[in-house]
Amino acid sequence: MGYPPETVTAAAHDLPELGGLHDDLAVFRAVENGFSILRPDKDAISIATNYLGRPFATLDYFATEDPIIVANLPTRRANTLYAFIGDLFAWAPYRAVCNTVFFVY
Repeated sequence: MGYPPETVTAAAHDLPELGGLHDDLAVFRAVENGFSILRPDKDAISIATNYLGRPFATLDYFATEDPIIVANLPTRRANTLYAFIGDLFAWAPYRAVCNTVFFVY
């Protein structure tokens, strides 16, 4: 298993109506996993945030003539509980059912 990422680049091409929602979800995942994210988007809002969810730069594709985003993101990560245990609680009921079926039969 490799080292966890410190910065993630997630290029996107969203509809203008959905750009803000998908940016919020990307920031949520970055905070949840403790890494910085750069999310350039062709037809919506581009965003660069750190591992705490603080935006370093945003860019609305349609509000500017020169759509270039420049950001200096930190190259460190935060250790989070979700990054440590992952989907343990999501898989726990599945594991309980498998154990029950295996031990009963």
